[in-house]
Amino acid sequence: MQLTENELNELKRMMETFGFKYYKSAYFLTADYKNLRNTFLDTIPTSKIKFNNIKICSINTVKKIGKNILIKHTEGIDTKVAYTPLDELESDLIVKFGKTPEEDKIDEILNYINKHIKQKEVTKIPLTTNINNIHQNGRVIFTHLYNHFQNPKYNKNLPNIIKEIDIEGPINDFTKGIYVHEMYHALTSKNKGYTQNYLYDETLSIFMEKVTALEMDKTYSFEKEANLQRLLLTKDDILNLETAKYHNTNHLPAVEMQKYIMSNILATDLFNTYSKNSNKIKNEINNDINQVLSGKKILEDILDKYEIYEEKGAKIMRKQLKTYTKKGFK
Repeated sequence: MQLTENELNELKRMMETFGFKYYKSAYFLTADYKNLRNTFLDTIPTSKIKFNNIKICSINTVKKIGKNILIKHTEGIDTKVAYTPLDELESDLIVKFGKTPEEDKIDEILNYINKHIKQKEVTKIPLTTNINNIHQNGRVIFTHLYNHFQNPKYNKNLPNIIKEIDIEGPINDFTKGIYVHEMYHALTSKNKGYTQNYLYDETLSIFMEKVTALEMDKTYSFEKEANLQRLLLTKDDILNLETAKYHNTNHLPAVEMQKYIMSNILATDLFNTYSKNSNKIKNEINNDINQVLSGKKILEDILDKYEIYEEKGAKIMRKQLKTYTKKGFK
């Protein structure tokens, strides 16, 4: 994958901001990826798949379920994140230091920020919705302090400060997993470099999306429907990865698509280990994840411990796809 100079500079800036050391994977050049790609394209039909068991719900229900899941799985650790409403802190900084402060003011600026940022429970971060979007997705919106002041030292040391969590699309059972997904992004953003590889950045969030589906699966096979939805998104990522190579933008589409594909592969392997094991192992995996959220471990420690790797996760996904094919799509 070749990036333009502008794309590479944007990626370096972003990686400095969030503490990633590299983006790499040889997987996309192997026969394993080609086999996974072909299985997706041959198996999942192009016509829209209907999810007949997915129920519409209120945003309050989403927040309640999401909060319960997060509290259950993060017991005993600090789940507060740096928060500022709108861009109040940026306005204060501009008044105090000007729009383009000198580089020798960096330490003073960082001290001011660390002194004045607020801490808020991640479950209490404002949640905004846009139900008019037909595609379901979510994102954590960070405040972009000093957009005009680009400096590697500043980006590296500036804490990630959250304004809100935004969810788009219909509000239904799937939204509960999306909300948990985004709250885990907010928590991992506290610890820069929680994973060294940018392509792994979605792994824990997708894994917890799957855990949410598993814990909600009381009366029907919601877990399988939620996983099918994630597989459909992966198919889109595979197709978009190829078109992205010919449409260069500052949004780094080729890198983003690789990130979602790779992270879903790893999350699938980790969830397979989690769901098929005893409560003792489930608790152990949960505790290891909390060590990552607390900054005491990095994600790669968990992947190594439970022998989670790209090829194995891809084989599990291929098996799932073939299972869905035999049972048929609704």
